[in-house]
Amino acid sequence: MFKGLCGSQNYKNVVVLTTFWDRIVNEAGVKREEQLKTKFFKELVTGSAQFMRHQRGNLATGRKVLDHLFRLLPTNVRIQEEIRVEGKPLVETAAGSVHSEEIDRMVARHKEEMAVLQEEMKAIHANNAAEREAMKEELDKLQQHLAHQEQERLELKKGLDEEKVSQEQLKEEVAVQKELRSKHEQEHLERMKDMQKQLDEEKETRNESEKEVQQWEKEERAKRERAMREWEKRLCEEREREAVKWQKRELEMVEQEKRELNKREEEKREWERRMREERELQAQEWGKWRQEMKE
Repeated sequence: MFKGLCGSQNYKNVVVLTTFWDRIVNEAGVKREEQLKTKFFKELVTGSAQFMRHQRGNLATGRKVLDHLFRLLPTNVRIQEEIRVEGKPLVETAAGSVHSEEIDRMVARHKEEMAVLQEEMKAIHANNAAEREAMKEELDKLQQHLAHQEQERLELKKGLDEEKVSQEQLKEEVAVQKELRSKHEQEHLERMKDMQKQLDEEKETRNESEKEVQQWEKEERAKRERAMREWEKRLCEEREREAVKWQKRELEMVEQEKRELNKREEEKREWERRMREERELQAQEWGKWRQEMKE
């Protein structure tokens, strides 16, 4: 029955706990424990079940047992797999068949005993009325016991019918849960589509910003080139008019232009630095947002 309920594959999660170690001699206890391991619970030991000891009033041994149990990985017992997963009725499970076979054996044995008693009653019918009465009482008891066994069989059948109803209810609940899960998955897909749309919009905005930056750089380069060409033109005209005066003014203009160029370069570097910081900030926010989406 225990094997039919649990399944031998789950013996690794079984603990055989022995007690009263404070009342017996240690050698006798060890001998009895070894007898349990090698004879009565040999199949459990083969299936990796653990033998543990507990002394009455000793919290340490109790905690040790609980610590061991809490570290075990949960598992489904055999009767759960047969009823819930395989859809078997209780009477067709391993445990149910063991119980049914046991009832059948008991009914057959009682019928055999009743037949023997009836034969004995026929043999002694003419000799001993008192014995006939006793045999009749014994026969009545056996009939009552047989009726009790039949009642148990009926109760088992009733329990099977109730289990069948429970299975139908469980199927309905599973269907409802499946529908809810499908609905949640659909909502999740919708949210993912919305987030992907926002992501595409953010990407498009970033691309437009990069295009604006490139356009600004291009315009700035064109302005500098035009300014240089104008400056060279004026310089040539001034050289033609006043060579000496132009030399002085040329130096001043060169210095002024350098200062303007340096200032523009500084403004450009400052602008590029701000743009890098803004891009890094956007990248960090984007990475954080993607991490939150994954979670």
